[in-house]
Amino acid sequence: MGTKRVACWNAVVLAALLMAMTGCGGDEFPARAKVTGVVKFKGQPVADATVTFFSDTVPRAAIGATDAQGRFTLSTFGENDGAVPADYIVTIAKKTAADSGAAYDPANPGAAYGKAMAGSAMGSNPTAKDELPLKYANRGTSGLSQKVTADGSNDFTFDLQ
Repeated sequence: MGTKRVACWNAVVLAALLMAMTGCGGDEFPARAKVTGVVKFKGQPVADATVTFFSDTVPRAAIGATDAQGRFTLSTFGENDGAVPADYIVTIAKKTAADSGAAYDPANPGAAYGKAMAGSAMGSNPTAKDELPLKYANRGTSGLSQKVTADGSNDFTFDLQ
């Protein structure tokens, strides 16, 4: 095989690999709309809360975290890419560590260690304290919903009581 032919072959293979890695340059995810908002509790901004939008028609939830002013931006498939336009149930949770943070002694674990391990096995964290009313963290009880539209402002305020 001649040198020109090898170089041409290498270029074709490289181009095919690049197209495969980039998905031919297209975004293979559903269209998203930017979604922002603010979370308040009794009129005060809530920092470090997790805001989650769930939909029966969208297979992936959109999630955001609040900053010091209670502001959030949702992400679904990539950072701050928004949410797929749909009707959503919204949950908001804020948890903080409730224990002293002291390390457990494996040789003498005690009851706290057993409680933590039992909670972890069931998917909960018994050493975390809910900073907001627990009802807002549950899809069935939050009472919060929003419609994300393709052409709307999609800037929502949640003032929790």
